[in-house]
Amino acid sequence: MSECPYCSTVVPESASVCRGCGAERVKGYVSQQTIKGLAGVGTILGIPTAFFIAYVTHSMPLMVIVLLTMILGPILYLKLKNKEKVSWIRPTAR
Repeated sequence: MSECPYCSTVVPESASVCRGCGAERVKGYVSQQTIKGLAGVGTILGIPTAFFIAYVTHSMPLMVIVLLTMILGPILYLKLKNKEKVSWIRPTAR
């Protein structure tokens, strides 16, 4: 038995939804706001870095790899890091 962090209703371990408020127990959740922020920062830092790499190495494929790594790398790392973490999510918070 665990307790819902929003309404303090006792929730059985076999249940994934709180009966009191409808919050869901989700494994590996990363908020959309966090993903958008990481993608934005990765884009802002990745574009100049990728163009610099392309200028220095004269390699367009390497430029694309650097850009994708800087945009998607932190997001994938965070998703893998939180893979086993259990979070309570309200239906309106998605």
